[in-house]
Amino acid sequence: MAEEEPAARITLTKVYEEVRELTKTVTMLAEKLPTHTEATDQKLTDHERRLRALETRMWAAVGGFGLLAAASPYLARLFMP
Repeated sequence: MAEEEPAARITLTKVYEEVRELTKTVTMLAEKLPTHTEATDQKLTDHERRLRALETRMWAAVGGFGLLAAASPYLARLFMP
């Protein structure tokens, strides 16, 4: 005969204790969630501000290089005889 597999015995008391622990954990997380959300929103706002500043500088540089490219034939005539 095959050996019997060990059986796990889960009582209602054990289930009740686990549910109580889970309730405590969820309550603790629910209390921490608003402060975590506020911190995340602040970081997101900071990143958006930084990205907008970088985009502004990038487009200014693109414009400057565009003007330089447009003026390069005229500048070449000044320096080349």
